[in-house]
Amino acid sequence: MAEALAIKNSEIEALVSATDGLKKQDAISEGNLASLQALREELASAERRAEEKHAAHNASKMVCLPPGKTDCMSTLQVPFVIPN
Repeated sequence: MAEALAIKNSEIEALVSATDGLKKQDAISEGNLASLQALREELASAERRAEEKHAAHNASKMVCLPPGKTDCMSTLQVPFVIPN
């Protein structure tokens, strides 16, 4: 009888240990998930900023381009000066 109880006790201790390990893995996974979500939000924000800058750039190109022109640089009248 004592031997059977010792065996059951050992099984219970192994289950408790396994449960503790799973809880630690779960906590680590939740931390990783939170980090991934923060990175996803940061990436989405960077993508939005890039799209906004691209749109602003395109809008500024449209301002400097006369009708029928496709190259903003060809419309600028900047003299080329070689510095001494």
